[in-house]
Amino acid sequence: MQPAHVVSSTKKIMMKMIILLKALSYFPHFWIRKLFFKKKINFNLVIIDMDGTFSKFHSFKEGLKLVYHDGAEKYNKVILSEKKDNLSADNLRMITGLRLLIHGKANRKSEIKLIVKSAEQVNPLLLKLTKKLSNDVEVILATRSSDTVAKGLASEFNLGGGYGSVMKYDNNGTIVGAERLISDKIPAKSEFPFSTKEKVAQEHMEKKKKKFSLKNTIFISNDILDIEVMSKSAYSILVRTNHHDFIDNIPYYLGLFDFVLRDENDLENLIKALSPKVITK
Repeated sequence: MQPAHVVSSTKKIMMKMIILLKALSYFPHFWIRKLFFKKKINFNLVIIDMDGTFSKFHSFKEGLKLVYHDGAEKYNKVILSEKKDNLSADNLRMITGLRLLIHGKANRKSEIKLIVKSAEQVNPLLLKLTKKLSNDVEVILATRSSDTVAKGLASEFNLGGGYGSVMKYDNNGTIVGAERLISDKIPAKSEFPFSTKEKVAQEHMEKKKKKFSLKNTIFISNDILDIEVMSKSAYSILVRTNHHDFIDNIPYYLGLFDFVLRDENDLENLIKALSPKVITK
């Protein structure tokens, strides 16, 4: 019988291969678009992932650190490791994360603190991009993390809206459950209500009485979990922030994006690729 650490190591290698093979299924789609899609991009909605994309701050990880002395370790062990081992278990990760917040007695005050810290680490390239877009374009934040933080950032930087996982509180403001968890898919059955980034974006556009279609949407993210919805969008922008993590680098090395945003030169080229109709003078 093999030692436990050998079995564990073998399992991790196998899971990484499975994740890589799953990501490869999107390879033809993105490369065909790169070869044949040359026209100026027109759109009426921009969806931006929050944690690690719009802000370099990871609000959920930092939220755990506020209520647990070993919050970073809990995040890495329970959330990040599960993400690396199984991309299809997003719903389970969200429930695990919620239970950690409930057990740690996280509250509204801790969420407010996260808004301030997130605002301090906003990606300057994305901030410049949002300011270049015309008022006819809706720009929203969408995240698996806190709805409170997303709305706070959206308000701080004059974006159209912010949407995330909505917590349920007791009379003291302590988190006791969730009114909505954001995931990549809505499960058939769950003890908690789920939604997706695509769904909250659709609801936002309905409130604004504007037409919603991913074919008229730019999706911006650094998260491999967003690859599917990015592939369905008119244009996908990958923000490269983590240069060391194997899983997060898969989309970059395979070219699973329409455009990559790394520096000012990339931003300038991106703006040139957009339709003049959606850019302010």
